[in-house]
Amino acid sequence: MNMETVLSNHSPPLEFKGLSKEEEDSLLGQVEIWRYMTSFTDSMALKAVVELRIADIIDSYGKPLSLSQIVENIENAPSPDASLLERVMRVMVRRKIFSAEKSETGETLYGMTRASKWILRDTKITIAPFLLLENHPIHLNPAHYISEIGNEAFTDVGIAFDMMLLAHNAGGKERTEENWKWLFKETGFARYNIIKINALPSIIEAYPI
Repeated sequence: MNMETVLSNHSPPLEFKGLSKEEEDSLLGQVEIWRYMTSFTDSMALKAVVELRIADIIDSYGKPLSLSQIVENIENAPSPDASLLERVMRVMVRRKIFSAEKSETGETLYGMTRASKWILRDTKITIAPFLLLENHPIHLNPAHYISEIGNEAFTDVGIAFDMMLLAHNAGGKERTEENWKWLFKETGFARYNIIKINALPSIIEAYPI
C-alpha cells in the first residue's frame, strides 16, 4: 500500500503489514495532517477547470470527451500543456467532479457529473462565479491571519461557511436564527422570514414594520 492510496481513502486502512499498532497510529496521524495540509490543491484544481471552461466544453458536445478533444476546444490558450491538464483532471475525477471511462481505443473519456453541472459558466444556474470569487487571492489572503483573529467552538453545521466569514471579515461568523433575530430587533426590523431553498444558503427577508 503506497502513500497515495492511503491519502485517497476517507477512512484509514484496517492494518499495515509489518507495523505495530503504535507505528500504525503514528503513520495514520501523519497522513491525516498531510490530507488537510494539501487539501487546498482541490480548490486550485477546481478553479483551473472553471477558468478553462472544461465543464462547458464537455457539456457543449453532450458526451464524454478525450483529453485531446478538450485541449482543442480551450480558448485563449495557444499551446495548452496537455500533460498538466491530465494531472488536473485526474484530481477532478477522484473528487467526482468529472467521470472517466475508457474508449474502445483505450483513451480516457471525461464526462459530466451532478457536481460538474454546477460549475458551468454559460448558464444562469451556476456557482462558478462564487467559486472563482472564493478562490481569488484577495479573498484567500486574509485566511493566513485567522490565528490572529481568534477562534470559537462550533458544531459541524456551518463550519465551512463560518471559516469563510472569519477569513473575509474580522470577527465575522456563521449566525444562527437566534443571532439573526437579535440583530434584526436591534436594528429596527420587527419581522423577518427565513426561506429555505434547494441550496446551502437560505434567503432572509427582514421587514421594518
